[in-house]
Amino acid sequence: EPVAVPTEDGETVVVDPLQLEERIAALEASQSRMSRAAAAAVAAASLADAAEGSSPFAGELASLERLAPTSRGIRALRELAEQGAPTRAARVGEFPAAAARAARVADGRAPHSGFLDSLGRAFRSVFSLRRIGDLEGESTDAILARAERRVREGDLEGALAQLQSLPEPARVAMSEWTARAERRVEIERRIDALRAQALGDLSGATTAETGAPL
Repeated sequence: EPVAVPTEDGETVVVDPLQLEERIAALEASQSRMSRAAAAAVAAASLADAAEGSSPFAGELASLERLAPTSRGIRALRELAEQGAPTRAARVGEFPAAAARAARVADGRAPHSGFLDSLGRAFRSVFSLRRIGDLEGESTDAILARAERRVREGDLEGALAQLQSLPEPARVAMSEWTARAERRVEIERRIDALRAQALGDLSGATTAETGAPL
């Protein structure tokens, strides 16, 4: 039943112990949600940092999963986390050689054909520079040029879209580079979604606790 409780200024207020306990419990639960949401946001940021490299990041993903065990995004990322993916810098560095092989295949030449092929590859970078300037049309060289420009600009998604237009033999020749780039793009897309979710949860918990958004 309600009881009278004196205040510091000498007045008396009537307090219902049951209501007070409920308010304390609600406050503690709110503080717990905010602390957990903050920890999840930090874990998501650590996950993003780890995934920027080429090494597996299963440990960082497991740390986030302990804080957000019901997240479908985490479950979808497990296989990728166990293997990792080449970095964006690696995708940029490996593109010219992969594009050179694709161009040779499209021209009806074998990717490797002995001494002459080795000599040709030595000059491929010069040819590649000329090819990058030729962006019009649907020839193999033009498609590769547009893709390479996008790769150098950091637009892997745009590069992958361009490579879909290659003739089948050239597309097959680019398949290893493409598969690795697709893994990099998927990892970043899924992690961006996890970070957005974690920050959204933190903002919601902060609003519930303080009445103001983060």
